Amino acid sequence: MNFSEFLHTVPTFEGFNRQELDLLERTMIVKDFPDGHVFIQEGTSADAMYLLVDGEVVVTCRRVEGFGQDELARLHAGELFGLIALIDHGPRSATCKANGPVRVAFLPSNAFELLFKGKTHIQYRFQQVIARQLVYDIKTAISLLTKKIAEQIT
Repeated sequence: MNFSEFLHTVPTFEGFNRQELDLLERTMIVKDFPDGHVFIQEGTSADAMYLLVDGEVVVTCRRVEGFGQDELARLHAGELFGLIALIDHGPRSATCKANGPVRVAFLPSNAFELLFKGKTHIQYRFQQVIARQLVYDIKTAISLLTKKIAEQIT
């Protein structure tokens, strides 16, 4: 399956029309990365948004207690990562690292700004993508908190 066909299968981009998906396809850069590649380092500034095309990416963050990392999620094909820091311009809140070889499409921050702030219909579509990502992140956070609380009780 080529990247254009893949974009049509990604639930995050549901509602995008063919012209908008074509623009996204032309703007994103698709590359293969080796096992262990760090896409995002917690605490750094945002330079891109990523879409996992194939493989697995592990998301971790530093433990509140100090040392070590907590695993937040394992991402698979069709999942976005790195989007929120492009919106709030804050430091990255987690580290995202390839678990095995992966294929990733990324949208550099300057291209994201042009698409997101442009006077086109795709701007509205990206607002929907951001809303979906925020809902996903909130649900993930609630699930992790519930798990941690359950561990403390038992």
